[in-house]
Amino acid sequence: MPRNAREKSQTGMNHVMMRGIDKRNIFVAEDNYDKFLHLIEKETRDRRQY
Repeated sequence: MPRNAREKSQTGMNHVMMRGIDKRNIFVAEDNYDKFLHLIEKETRDRRQY
């Protein structure tokens, strides 16, 4: 049975949760993690302009 679709946030804010298979690390190198954070920060800034 498929799950119900998530409701859209009225505030425009969402919680992001990521986990690897068997709770393994997602980011092998620290620079991958830094790049991910940079992309999240950029997206957040871009969305605040609307």
